[in-house]
Amino acid sequence: MTSTACPDVKPNAAPGLRLVGTMNRMWDVDRQCAALGLAPHSASPPDGTDADGPTLLLAGPATIETIRHSLVPPYAGFLEIGSDGLAGIGQRCIETVRAGGMALSLTATSACTVPLVELIAVAIRRRLALANGENAELMEICLAEAVSNAIIHGNLEIPNHLRATPKGFDTFRQVMRERLSDPVMASRRIEIHVLARQPGSFTLAVSDQGPGFNLAAQIKKEARVDARSGRGLGLIRRACATIESEDGGRTLVMTFPWESATEGS
Repeated sequence: MTSTACPDVKPNAAPGLRLVGTMNRMWDVDRQCAALGLAPHSASPPDGTDADGPTLLLAGPATIETIRHSLVPPYAGFLEIGSDGLAGIGQRCIETVRAGGMALSLTATSACTVPLVELIAVAIRRRLALANGENAELMEICLAEAVSNAIIHGNLEIPNHLRATPKGFDTFRQVMRERLSDPVMASRRIEIHVLARQPGSFTLAVSDQGPGFNLAAQIKKEARVDARSGRGLGLIRRACATIESEDGGRTLVMTFPWESATEGS
């Protein structure tokens, strides 16, 4: 089974991003960085802060500490280093960070072993100074649904209906173990992108490397009274200002109202 990768980043003539992290010399990291539109990588962050310097992305193994560290300035996100170095990183990650947003790229295996939703939700609240309340809570619920869908139904290609019954759930757990043992599926990436918009909104996009799905058809299916399984898209649609899909159904883009804690006080 072959993997459908997120679109590869095209070379950029004016890189404004720098990757920070220790890399395997066999990967020819600077060539990979150049292909991603990044400045030559650095093993450690530069001393001090330079407003005119490149934006920093942290790269390395996907642990709770490295991901948490990558979501705090001066970093603007995290790229997990795979067996082929930076291969497979999606273009949207670079574009989002270049536009002033935050992005992460992890393998399916890593996304299943770290509290990804919690780490990102905390970072969004902090980075956007998001006011506590219903909007922030709905954002976290939608993020959890979208991440779960991207991993389970996207990258691992596990059917919706398996979790509809107790017997089916046992099958689901077995299939999930088998898919995560498949090196192709396990190495597929999930990517999360956060970008503030004006006025008063921000977008949260979740991408996978699966076969994609038809958003309109899936929402219509879940709206049926007798529907016993689904992707939780009805909930996401009700909670978001807008919801749409891109890249053949491999990216779900959600827009949320944005009221900062300062504005709400």
